This record gives sequence, C-alpha cells and structure tokens, in this order.
Amino acid sequence: MAYRDMVKAREYRTGYYEKRKLTGLCVCCHKRMAINGMVLCPDCRDNRAAYSAARYDHLKREGICLTCQSEPALPGRVCCAACRDWNTQYARRIRDRRAAEGRCSRCGRKLPADYGYKACPICREKQRQYRRRYEERQREREARPGD
Repeated sequence: MAYRDMVKAREYRTGYYEKRKLTGLCVCCHKRMAINGMVLCPDCRDNRAAYSAARYDHLKREGICLTCQSEPALPGRVCCAACRDWNTQYARRIRDRRAAEGRCSRCGRKLPADYGYKACPICREKQRQYRRRYEERQREREARPGD
C-alpha cells in the first residue's frame, strides 16, 4: 500500500513493528520467533551483525567517517571533524546536565549530598586505575631505547 503522506506511512510502519514486537515475531523477516528480550530471530541477528561488521570494515578501510558515512575521516581517526565536534559537544552537554542535577558526570549515579566531586567514588577509582596504567605505559615507552 503506497502512502503519499510520509507521516501516515511512518505511523503505519511503527504500528506494524510494535505489533510484531508484542507477538514475539522477528521484526525483520516476520517468520520466526525472536530471541527472548530481543526483536530479531537468531538468523536475522547474525545476518545483521555480519552486515554491520562488513560495513564497518569497508568504511574504515576507505577512510570514510563511521558516524555520518559521507565525509572523509580525519587522519588516524574514524570520524570526520564535524562528527567529532558534534560528539564532543553532546558529551559536554550530558556531563554538564548531570553535574547540575547532582549526579556523577560520568555514569549518572546520584551523588551524596555535599560530596565535593563531580564523579562518584566508583568512577573516580576507575579513573585512578586508568591513570596509573597510562603513566606506567608512558614510563615504559620513555625507558625503551631507540624510540
């Protein structure tokens, strides 16, 4: 059934998707039952994973941005400058919003009142461990002769 009105077409597809999801049918092939808690059957899930992996490899090999898939990626990166800037701004907005709400700026957990830090104890410990490993690797690189 062809729709001229794109809004109606989207509503129709969404309704169809939701019906299949509720009945437990695969929303892709509409033939087999989906895996518990998923919307795809095992075959469609495997096919989609294989396609995604192949697409990722192709884009990375060709040096195309993995986010927008249209612009060339920056040298040594997987995204273009515009997507990198957008992602940076997005992460900053989330971090600032969480801090304003009194939550951990990294994971979003509620912080104790008058805690004094922007990150929760769990995230702070993870950051300490990461920093130690990073500094150890840096010292090892500096100690290696010939680099």
